[in-house]
Amino acid sequence: MLPEPFVLCATDLAFGVNWEFRRAKVGDYQAGYFKPPPDWSLGLAVAASSCFPPVFQPLKVSRDPESWRGGKARYRSRENWAAAIKDLRLTDGGVYDNLGLEPVWKSHASVLVSDAGAIFDFHADRGLLPWRVLRYRSIQERQARALRKRWLIGGFKQGLIGGAYWGTGSSRSRYDSEDSLGYSKSLAREAISEIRTDLDRFSDAEAAVLENHGYFLADMAVKTHCPALATVPNAQLSPPHPCWLPENGDEERVRAALRESRRRKIVGRGWLSQKLRRRGEKRTLRAAR
Repeated sequence: MLPEPFVLCATDLAFGVNWEFRRAKVGDYQAGYFKPPPDWSLGLAVAASSCFPPVFQPLKVSRDPESWRGGKARYRSRENWAAAIKDLRLTDGGVYDNLGLEPVWKSHASVLVSDAGAIFDFHADRGLLPWRVLRYRSIQERQARALRKRWLIGGFKQGLIGGAYWGTGSSRSRYDSEDSLGYSKSLAREAISEIRTDLDRFSDAEAAVLENHGYFLADMAVKTHCPALATVPNAQLSPPHPCWLPENGDEERVRAALRESRRRKIVGRGWLSQKLRRRGEKRTLRAAR
């Protein structure tokens, strides 16, 4: 299953709470927990955690009721509980907790939160029912994420919990106006935070820029808000992909590489899309001849 101490989260559609995949147990406090069978792989946990609605159908969990332990709902109504777990299904963990705080905030003194969610932006009404339905959902997600973020940062400020938070749309200059390492605030908001969050393949540039950006932000956020966790004194800042850093402050090459990154393609950017592109190129060559 999962290596300790990793936890992957999904959303329990029957009980409407956060579901946890752990090495020793899986489940949630409402439905209960059971020991994962040997054939439950890491891939299964990732699939359940990534069942983005409504594109991917939720993952069904079929387990003998006798194998479950605990479960708050069981003691309210065993009959209703049994009916719910008989057809229990799991969807994207972000539906309930987009920041992944549930498994750790009650049991750890410090939490480090890396928020890779896209920035919510304004749009003119498009007058179409599907667009409005998706917009309603996006606004509800925005509210839930904003509440969790405010609670988290409020806890930091009041000393209730230690740690740091950083988001994709930020930059190191947010913490220190004189710091120019990494990518600028404008590039982060206009290009990096706009990289799609579907399951399509990332290009080498997209993966490299995201890794670099996260590396720079994590370094600054930890050193600023919880320096005690930076246990290696005078550690050198070595981003993983220096070839994708701005040259002399010029970010045009990075912008060009990310220009199409926000677009979602029906056939994706993998093997099928490459095959279709090659076919198109061959047709163009034949027509030219």
